[in-house]
Order: sequence, then structure tokens, then C-alpha cells
Amino acid sequence: MESNKQRLDRFVAWLVDNGAEMSRIIVRETEHGNGVYARDEIGEGTQYAQIPMRLVVSARVCREALRTDTQEVELTGRPLLCAFLIQQRFVTSESSFWHPYISILPHEFHTPLFFTSQELDLLRGTPMEHAVEDRRQLLRKEHAATLRGVSDVVIPRSELTFENYVWAAAVVSSRAFTESL
Repeated sequence: MESNKQRLDRFVAWLVDNGAEMSRIIVRETEHGNGVYARDEIGEGTQYAQIPMRLVVSARVCREALRTDTQEVELTGRPLLCAFLIQQRFVTSESSFWHPYISILPHEFHTPLFFTSQELDLLRGTPMEHAVEDRRQLLRKEHAATLRGVSDVVIPRSELTFENYVWAAAVVSSRAFTESL
């Protein structure tokens, strides 16, 4: 099994091989997880990295990956991104162009959406209990729409589970930015 450092090294090599300019930064593992660090002081207004648009998981990229010869994808926003992430992690996996990126994403999150029933019991009667319930209800609706919007040829239903959808939604909420960034 590959170490986190090996996955990070492969990810950085993939970025550079595909045109990323990262000479002012370094990607490394720390005790708190993976991070991006400046090699030297970076002055205000200085560009510190450049990632080509072809390496950005955009709506266009997601639609191309999820469509079939007979069916276009009718998802937008987070459900579209979540479906793509599920496909890339659980279906195409190592054969995917995106594998070096997907492989560095966390497999676990330590947020209330992932709490066990015993942990959720500790939130009973608090505003957080209702926030978690509301979020799970929203994610269930999105998951149902995703089931309708993506062919089971592209993502088998055994992989397009609610649990995998919650994982993908956590990835999106912690890593998505507008294209203008």
C-alpha cells in the first residue's frame, strides 16, 4: 500500500507534468495533514502558483466524465461534483487521469455528518442536532437527484450510496472554489 508521502509525490509530479508552475511552493505532509507551504517569503500581489484549467475539476470535466453515448448528465452544482468524485474514487480509480488528485483526498472526516448514533446522541437537544439533521436531509435529496441524474452504467448503484455521497459532499465543501480564484 502506498504511503501518504508517495501519494503526495505522485500528485505533485502529475501537476508539474501537466503544466502546473509551483516553484514557489511545496506540498508536504505534516502532523496535521497535507498542506501547501511557501518556499520563501511571497510578497503581496505575487503569483505563487499557477494551475492550468485542464487540471481543475470543473462542471465541464464532470459532465464529460459522467455522460454516456445516449445520456447527458442533468446535474449541476454540488451533486454534479459529488457524482464525479464518487465515480473517480470508487469506479475508475487507478485508471483515471484524476487518480493522483483523488488519491490524496481524505477517506474520513471527523465532522458531525460522520458521527455514529452514539456520538449523535451527545448532540440531542442542541442546535447542532438540528443542523446535522437539516444537512443530512438536504444531502438525501441531492443523493436522490444524483441517482436519477446519472446512468448506472457510469456509476453502479452499489457505489452511488448515500455514505459515499456524504463523503463526496464533505470533499466538495472543504475544497471547492470558484473558477475566478
